Amino acid sequence: MRLFYVDSGLRGDIGHHANYCRTIASELSKRDVPITIIGFAGIDESLRAELGVLPLLRTYIYYLSDGDPLAGWLNAFEQVSHVTRQDMARITGVTAEDIVYIASAFPGQLMGAIRWLGDLPPHNRPLVLVDLLSHPGIEVRHEAPGYVFRPRREDPRAMLYRYAAQFIARSKIERLVVAYADRVGADIYSKVLGVAVTPLPSAFEAVTRRRNRAGCDPFNLAFLGSQRNEEKGYHLVPELVVGLLQSHPTIRIRVHNSCPGNFPAASDAVRKLAAVEPRMVLDERAVDLPDWAQLLDTTDLMVCPYSHEIYEFMSSGVHAEAIANAIPSVVPAGTALSRALQEFGGGGTTFERFESSSILTATRHALDHFDQYAENAWAGSNTWLLNCGPARLVDTILKLSQH
Repeated sequence: MRLFYVDSGLRGDIGHHANYCRTIASELSKRDVPITIIGFAGIDESLRAELGVLPLLRTYIYYLSDGDPLAGWLNAFEQVSHVTRQDMARITGVTAEDIVYIASAFPGQLMGAIRWLGDLPPHNRPLVLVDLLSHPGIEVRHEAPGYVFRPRREDPRAMLYRYAAQFIARSKIERLVVAYADRVGADIYSKVLGVAVTPLPSAFEAVTRRRNRAGCDPFNLAFLGSQRNEEKGYHLVPELVVGLLQSHPTIRIRVHNSCPGNFPAASDAVRKLAAVEPRMVLDERAVDLPDWAQLLDTTDLMVCPYSHEIYEFMSSGVHAEAIANAIPSVVPAGTALSRALQEFGGGGTTFERFESSSILTATRHALDHFDQYAENAWAGSNTWLLNCGPARLVDTILKLSQH
């Protein structure tokens, strides 16, 4: 048996893709399970050489529209599914004994995988596990006895997912498992697609000297990650930094953004503040795993000023790593992040509104009661160690292959 790890987001050290791949590849190596890693055709040469990536995938994971104002999403969906089908056919040596793990998928990747699997003779089809990425593209009202939902405006993902999933039954494909990291999100996705969606344990693990941060001094608060767009609240960071330094003048704040070019207005505002505020450090690097571990290790409180709407059913890799590394956090209420926060010890606070005043209130409360949240985060990281991480994910994948 061989595992084929497929990720069209595997391009460089920006975002979670590279570190996610590293942790899973390392776990498979410990078990002597052969792995073939297949990534984006435009992958950075250093990452390609480090992981031995085959650069076969010609469409990048975040290519979601060709720019047409009316049919951009549909055009990109058709192109991605067509090219993905072709690229998957270029993978050699796949047998029925193998596992193909598509680690990040939007509708186009799902459709491409379905079509490719349907092209194979039934006796030669591997298990294909498609791990969905991001929000299902719906608005949800919670009404007894369940959910009432509708597609989000200007977001056709729910329609495209449903369309793609219909071909699973039409093509009589049995060896395909659709998965999603958040349990509630997996239930929603099941309703959207009309097929069962399997929840997966998070592969993120502690990469620091995991410790109880109660009583830490000096104190470091951080905003970390790839600040792609407004849904991650980066435009609120300048006001948050000013407000926190006013109410808690002895703290130090680190603002990390591995992708500053994606949101220039917010990036410029943060840079101007960093130029005059000595208690703030701005870091705009795309970092490898050792440097990322150092960023986490020097963080005592992580603030995730994210959108409630977008993260209602979407987990965050950055926040998962906060839990795994015993870092208290501040997250939006009623989201996959707040559910994870409560499931793993309650090591942090939540804010009710996607605006600076609400986030400031929640963060100040976390600071004023920090030692208790640090104790909770420490306990939660121990629970995470037992239930999540690459070993638990690989266990789940290998069990799926036995059915």
